[in-house]
Amino acid sequence: MNGRIDSRLAAQIVEQATKVLPFDVNVMDAKGSVVASTDPSRVGSFHRGAQMVLGSACEVEIDQDAAERIPNTRPGVNLPLFVRERLVGVIGLTGMPAEVRQFGKLLQSMAQLILERDELTLELQREEHHKEEFVRQAILGSSPLSSVEVAAWAARIGIDLELTRSALICRFDPGQFEPGTTLTELDRIRDSISRECPHLIGTRVSMTDLAIFGSVVAAPSGPGRTEESARRLLADVRLKIRGICKTSFGLALGIALPGYEGLRQSWTSAVETLRIGTARARSPDEYYFSYYDHRLAVLLCGLTETWRTAEFSRPLELLLATERDGPLLLHTLKIWFEQGAQPKPTAEALGIHRNTLDYRLKKIKEATGLDLSRVDDFVMVYIALQRMGE
Repeated sequence: MNGRIDSRLAAQIVEQATKVLPFDVNVMDAKGSVVASTDPSRVGSFHRGAQMVLGSACEVEIDQDAAERIPNTRPGVNLPLFVRERLVGVIGLTGMPAEVRQFGKLLQSMAQLILERDELTLELQREEHHKEEFVRQAILGSSPLSSVEVAAWAARIGIDLELTRSALICRFDPGQFEPGTTLTELDRIRDSISRECPHLIGTRVSMTDLAIFGSVVAAPSGPGRTEESARRLLADVRLKIRGICKTSFGLALGIALPGYEGLRQSWTSAVETLRIGTARARSPDEYYFSYYDHRLAVLLCGLTETWRTAEFSRPLELLLATERDGPLLLHTLKIWFEQGAQPKPTAEALGIHRNTLDYRLKKIKEATGLDLSRVDDFVMVYIALQRMGE
C-alpha cells in the first residue's frame, strides 16, 4: 500500500459499507481527495473534513452550523484510517453527527481491516517475488554476490540454506495454450502452488519451464529416507499440478542437496532427469521422473566429450556397424540388463529360446570384444548403454 489508498481499495471499502449502512460514505486519500464515494459526483473533489482529520489525526465531526460556515462541506463524521500506525487516509459518513456517530467506529474498523489485509497480501507477494528471484539467480548461476551476501539475503527473505531441498522442473508445451497466454498460464500455476503450498518455492524460468523447490528429510545415516522423502515430494507436486492444470506436462525431480550451490545442482539434475526420462519413456503415461530412477545416466551425462568417453561408446558403435543384426543385438543387450543379467527372465522377456539368447550374447562378444561375464566389461557395456539412452 506504501502509505496510500488506491481507487481499488477505496471502492472495496465503499461497497462493503453500503451493504450495512444507509448513509453516504466517502473514502479520502492522504491528500484529502475523495477516491471513492457512494456519490460518484464527489470522486476527485477535495474534502475539507478530511483535511482537518489529516491535520489533527483525530476524528472530526461537522454539524449543520459548521457545514454552513465552511464552503463545499456537508454534515457528517470523518475518522482517520491507520495502517500499522501510519495515517493513510480518512473515511467519512454523511449525515447529522447524532445519527451517524454510532456507525463511525464500526466503519473505521472495517476499513482498516480491509487496508491491513491488503498490506499483508502485498508483503507476502513481495516476499514471494524476492524468494523467486533468489532461486532464479541460484539455478541460473547469475548472482554476482559473495557467499556472505548470499547468506544474508537468504536470511532476510526466510530461506534456510541448511535445509536439504530437491528441485522439480515442470515443462509445458506452449502449443497447448491459447496464443499469447503461455506466460499467463505458467504464472497462474505458479501462483496457485505458492498459495496452496507455502512451503514450496516456485518460479518461472522460461517460456515453458517452472522451477519448484521443496525441502526433504536429510538423513546422512539413512540415505534411503532422503530418497523416500524426495519421492513423496514428487508425488505431491504432481497431484497438485494435475489438479490445477488439465493440459499435459512433463515433471522431473532432481537430487536432494543442501545449500545455495545445492539449488543449482539439484536443478541441473532435474533438467537432465526430465530429458533422459522422456527419451526412455515407453508410453505417454510416463510423464514424471525421479533422479533416483535414472541417477547413473544423469551422472554420466555430465562427462565431457573426451577420448575416454569415446571409448565407452566404441563397443556399441562396432556392434551396430559390423553386425547385420546390430539393432536386434542392441535390443537384446538392453533387455539383458533390465532383467538383471539373468538368462531365463531375459529369454522370456524377448520371447526366444535360451539357446537363441546364448547365440546372441556370443555374437555381441565377437563384435565388441567384451565379455559380459567379466565385471569390467559388464560395467563398460552398461555405461555405454546409459550414454546411448541420453
